Amino acid sequence: MMFSGLLMTSEIRLSHVALAVLGLVAEKDECYPYELLKKIEEREMRNWTNIGQSSIYGVLDKLEGMELIQTKIMTSEQNRTLKLLTITEKGKAVLKERILTILSQDMYMGRDWDLAFSNLKHDFISTEEKIEALEKCIQILIENRETLEKRMEVGKEVFGEKPPLHFRGLFIHAIKVIGANIEFCQELIEELKQERL
Repeated sequence: MMFSGLLMTSEIRLSHVALAVLGLVAEKDECYPYELLKKIEEREMRNWTNIGQSSIYGVLDKLEGMELIQTKIMTSEQNRTLKLLTITEKGKAVLKERILTILSQDMYMGRDWDLAFSNLKHDFISTEEKIEALEKCIQILIENRETLEKRMEVGKEVFGEKPPLHFRGLFIHAIKVIGANIEFCQELIEELKQERL
């Protein structure tokens, strides 16, 4: 891992759902599990993540076992037992490393990339680290676009100067999507730089 100031936590693997839940726990100093469920509903996270209601409690237990979160048992005024969740420093380090690793990769990762992007709000990730990850993503996107452009040129050797639409279209579509993704990342970087001023 090349990001500055990160602990080497790459031996800790987080599933997509664990990443989502850990990111939600990290949003506040302390929260209750029912607050996580409420956030998931409010943000319609089931539409853009792989998170299910029944999996949250199991994931919380796993995160606690990995020492990424800790829980305190509280008793309510109605004499009900409640769990109060907090992210640990180790949890912050793992979350940070995972977010930056995903963001520095190709945006075709889909839901993982979207989830990492939604976690850029955390203040334990510096602006410089966010920019570095997005710049790496842009570099990968540029390399992917160049590869597709070369493959399209090979198609011209096979089919002639204007390959059939069924062949050409596959490359043109992907190249245009990559171009839009590059533009999106560049806009994000500019906005991050403005926030830093």
